[in-house]
Amino acid sequence: MNTATEIIGSGIGHSPLIRRVGDLPAQAARRYGQRRALICGDARATFAEIDAWSASIAGYLAGGGIVPGERVIVYGANSIGWVVSYYAALRAGAIVVPVNKLLTPAEMVYIAGHCGARLILGSLASLAPLTNESALAALPQLAWDGEDGTFEATIDAAHAAPDLRDGEGVLDTPASICYTSGTTGRPKGATLTHRNILTNVLLTATLHGKTEHDVMISALPCPHVYGNVVTQSVFVTGAQLVLFPAFDATEVLDAIETHRATVFEGVPTMYYYLLNEALEQRDLSSLRLLTVGGQTMPVVRMQEVQQRFGLPLVELWGMTELAGLGTTHSHLVANAGLAPLGSIGTSLPGVQARITSLDDPKREAPAGDPGELNIRGPIVMQGYWDNEAATNETIDAAGWLATGDIATLEPDGTIRVVDRKKDMILTAGYNIYPAEVEGALCAHEAVAMAAVVGEPDADKGEIPVAHVVCKADITLSEEALISHCRTHLAAYKVPRRIVFTDDLPKTSSGKILRRALRREP
Repeated sequence: MNTATEIIGSGIGHSPLIRRVGDLPAQAARRYGQRRALICGDARATFAEIDAWSASIAGYLAGGGIVPGERVIVYGANSIGWVVSYYAALRAGAIVVPVNKLLTPAEMVYIAGHCGARLILGSLASLAPLTNESALAALPQLAWDGEDGTFEATIDAAHAAPDLRDGEGVLDTPASICYTSGTTGRPKGATLTHRNILTNVLLTATLHGKTEHDVMISALPCPHVYGNVVTQSVFVTGAQLVLFPAFDATEVLDAIETHRATVFEGVPTMYYYLLNEALEQRDLSSLRLLTVGGQTMPVVRMQEVQQRFGLPLVELWGMTELAGLGTTHSHLVANAGLAPLGSIGTSLPGVQARITSLDDPKREAPAGDPGELNIRGPIVMQGYWDNEAATNETIDAAGWLATGDIATLEPDGTIRVVDRKKDMILTAGYNIYPAEVEGALCAHEAVAMAAVVGEPDADKGEIPVAHVVCKADITLSEEALISHCRTHLAAYKVPRRIVFTDDLPKTSSGKILRRALRREP
């Protein structure tokens, strides 16, 4: 079987060579033509339409002065217009900068300035708030009027996409700059090459068994690498994607039934909300695959998902700096019942993973001991845009990227993520991993979601505090939940305080945002 790098270099079947991410719409149009590719709300688009629209806008951009290597921001909610804009920027030779619609105008100002953006492509609704930002006043903007990607409000004639010259090294030139969430100061721009993105998309689609017979459901934000890989898999497989601007459990279940969906891709919180629905009254028989990533999920909740949906839940792990997934389970392994819950699987083919000691990062941790997960291979970013110091701190001379995730190598060869290194709680000299405590909390039948953070303590340094969402119409006392935890956890891991809440703060991709719950000293 060819590796993704071999496929990228030699072409797929009898199709021309894939040298750039922007080649995907044209190739998909040749193979799948008038087949429907995307559904978003009332809008529909075929492979041929997306190819034609993105080519025309690319020609318009090139005619307006956009030259290869310049940065073009794509800004807006999930839509067909977003997908068309993404490919249009790439087909014009630009480096695309996907920016989440939930970012504030001030954050947009920083990103546009940092990457030296030349243009913003966005929906009318997303661009409107930017008009009051003087720092963006001189930056040209091109808006799509509706959500179908036609750009009829701006472009009144068809344009031919520019004929980009492909040198030998084009695969290893920048295709995209994806900005991190900025959890520790200003966001950093992960510079992803065409090889990074294409390799990840192709390998992920292959491992999850995606074909032209699949109908996928996703509410993952397109600017996020997880959502981006899901969206782009459509163009390498011929599958159909039902894309939601935002997640709503009822709407997602309706779509699964209406479109006879085969694949649902989500983050843990999406599954928590789905579990609150009357799943037994739904026809979910068309589904063949559920995937979950973005954050650790308590095994007890994963078991509940598998039981109520009646099929395996495939866990995956990835990050912005890897253009998407870094590890996962094959759909064949999962369907055979050989993918242990709580495990993120093994590294993608052609990608290496190792666990390094928390005391000495130059030494590998013994099997079973927690250490920092490191990744090396063709999916590792080129570096952080205009930030050599941060790049050197993250990627060593041998090409190993330090992920910041604490993990263990299991006896079966799979990897289990313990938690984020920066989220670890140090109490009286003991390490506490919030994910473990959250798993114990969620084992209580009344708990729907939980997030554990460290709070300053004069005697112990930090103490674990749990923020808990109970299931609908169920009440639970703090004493009862703490007592429950004492039967599942060592004494020093038991939360010292329980805060009951109606919901938990989340990122734009739906991950629980622990840092928003922390009380600073």
